[in-house]
Amino acid sequence: MKMKSRNSLLHIGLVLLMATACAFVSCDRPPKTVAKVRKIQILQLGTYPVIDSVVTGFKDRSAELFGGTVQLTILNGNFDSMTLSTLARQMSSSDADLLVSVTTPATGTVVGANRGSKPLVFTFVSNPPSVGFNGPGTLPNTTGLSDVVDYEGTLRMIRNILPQATTIGYLLTRSEENAQVVYNGFQEKAPGFGFRLVVAGIGDERDVRPAAEMLAPKVDLFLLGGDNTVAKAIDTLLMSAKAQTKPVPVFACDIESVKNGAIAAYSVDYKQMGRRTAEICGLILGGADPNRMDVEHFPATALVLNDTSAKIFHVNIPPDLRREAKLIVP
Repeated sequence: MKMKSRNSLLHIGLVLLMATACAFVSCDRPPKTVAKVRKIQILQLGTYPVIDSVVTGFKDRSAELFGGTVQLTILNGNFDSMTLSTLARQMSSSDADLLVSVTTPATGTVVGANRGSKPLVFTFVSNPPSVGFNGPGTLPNTTGLSDVVDYEGTLRMIRNILPQATTIGYLLTRSEENAQVVYNGFQEKAPGFGFRLVVAGIGDERDVRPAAEMLAPKVDLFLLGGDNTVAKAIDTLLMSAKAQTKPVPVFACDIESVKNGAIAAYSVDYKQMGRRTAEICGLILGGADPNRMDVEHFPATALVLNDTSAKIFHVNIPPDLRREAKLIVP
């Protein structure tokens, strides 16, 4: 009986000891682990519908991929070089885990300030070599996405709509490297479609109206390429084009310009481009090395038409282009 009593006391003691230990280590559930919140800072050149579409796509896809585990900070350069420089320096010295730049001017500024110290993903850059990217590893800790202008498709489409046209008016901001690259592309391809480009260089938005009014009597149409300054002032360009005795048709290379009044464009899906940019960021945050990642190219495959503008400029859009169009703005 004494032995049994001792065993019972020993059992009770062990139970009490385990209960006391569990009180200290919460045996009823494992200890919580708090996931580290990663930080991404995004610099956009300014507020403009195409740029905003890229940023919106990025935010939407980030919410799907990361939930609350990633903190996004969006910085706006307001189309001002000094503001861009200041923000780029702040980003590079911040505690961000990854940087994103939207457009060529924003990317060039961030590349100069960052110097490879933080991973950088650029997007909406028409010509990556213009910011120093010539393949994986050529720009340290950097990769990105490039929008590809469909030069031949655009010129062929214009030829189908305006079979008698020969001269294209082109406003060019020479300080924008991306704008110069796109202009060079059209300049190279235009003769093959029976066109000649007549260019007017501009410095800022204030030059758009006098340049357009100077070109209008000399050309059969205007073409708005990858020029951020002219795109911002498209209302001014359209006003000058419509004010002529015979309105001068305006064509473009992006969906937002068509929504704003240009007749037609082959456009990149910019929101989808922003979504893919977020996915690339997810790969890098997950451990992928940007030095081993080449640029992804987004082609301009979506034909967009504006029926109202076609009527204003007295042009007929052929049935085959209507069938091909991904969007027809009424």
